[in-house]
Amino acid sequence: MGLRSEVINYGSSRVESTSNGFVKEPDGSFGPVHKHWPTVVIESGLSESETKLANDARGWLEAPGSETQIVLTINIDRTSPTITFHRWQLDSVEMRRITRSHCHLGVVVEEVVATRQRNVTEVTGDITLPFSRVTARAPRNAAHTTEHDIILTKVALTEICEKTWPEVLSHGVDG
Repeated sequence: MGLRSEVINYGSSRVESTSNGFVKEPDGSFGPVHKHWPTVVIESGLSESETKLANDARGWLEAPGSETQIVLTINIDRTSPTITFHRWQLDSVEMRRITRSHCHLGVVVEEVVATRQRNVTEVTGDITLPFSRVTARAPRNAAHTTEHDIILTKVALTEICEKTWPEVLSHGVDG
């Protein structure tokens, strides 16, 4: 999209919120050069529970001073084999009733599940990373630009899963 000088790979750089002691190193992250926090964080778990991944996602989104807009959690279940992708972001006004003490909460806004049976991977859908949440700005001249939402297609997710299954299957599970 021509954003190489604007959006960078933060990798697993450590982030700290001084106001509440939140300290975390993501499995991967990226975002605009001018931000102190990544706008997109990836948290994966081969040995972590879904609850731990959810707590991590909420921590990234809800920590005071956070600039994180999207957390992509990837939960790998060795017993099935199943990989569940969740796209998290802060809830919006439309998502729940506003109260005086309202604070935004991290919620799952997209879920894609990948399974493997008889050496075939099935993926339930695509994941969309909204351009404005990745770059912290709207697309410029949207009608005539390459600046658009990033779509992790079923094909791309299948490729990711195909590279992951050998690790999952090496622990005695075969779908």
